[in-house]
Amino acid sequence: MRTSKQVDAYQPSTAAINAYTTQYQSEHLLSATTPPFVPTRVSNLSNTGKALYKEDVEDYKGRLEAYKIEDTKY
Repeated sequence: MRTSKQVDAYQPSTAAINAYTTQYQSEHLLSATTPPFVPTRVSNLSNTGKALYKEDVEDYKGRLEAYKIEDTKY
């Protein structure tokens, strides 16, 4: 059975990336590079990422419910 994807598998929003970069650079003044941003909440995703995440969650819920129905002994 396929498991639900984690939020970090989807495209983050530009605003979340910019906020992360600004905060990281202000806290690590001597760092030459910034590690890539990894979204941890759905609110950190772009509109496309949110839509894809929602579709996958609905698909996962539907499949899980189908497996539960198949597994139930009547």
